[in-house]
Amino acid sequence: MNASLDEAMDLARMGRWEDVTALVSAQPHLVSLMDEGGNSLLHICAGAEGAAECMKVLIALGADTNLPNFAGSRPLADAIVGGSETGLTTLPELRMLLNSGADPRLSVDAGHPALHWAISQYRLQHARVLLEMGADPHQPTQDDPPETAFDVAQRMGYRAAADLLNEYRKP
Repeated sequence: MNASLDEAMDLARMGRWEDVTALVSAQPHLVSLMDEGGNSLLHICAGAEGAAECMKVLIALGADTNLPNFAGSRPLADAIVGGSETGLTTLPELRMLLNSGADPRLSVDAGHPALHWAISQYRLQHARVLLEMGADPHQPTQDDPPETAFDVAQRMGYRAAADLLNEYRKP
């Protein structure tokens, strides 16, 4: 693996955003590389609170907001599950991806669109941002049988998620 990519990944995992930015600014090719797990720097940054400004630089240097890792997970999935329920949040990182071209209708993880992923992870703030940014509450999965995000909320017993989705459902 590329030693500079290893260094950039380590810096990103430590939340040293200025150092990551300096390294990729000096070596822009790093934004298109992946580690052994198939994650790009954008994947790592998307799941970490405080990375939005660094992500802006990565994207400006050519990082692909819709790039899947080897398991098929996209940076949007990392932004949805990143942070913690106890206070850290990746909402700015999620917004950065969406404002920079990430498509919430693509499968982001486990074959599910971003909205389904946010609902299944019970990340209602993230689901609201996705809905505000154009996620389709009627989009079905490619599962057999297909499910909408509302179906997922009902199946999992997430009443608050179902209520949120009802705000965006067309009659």
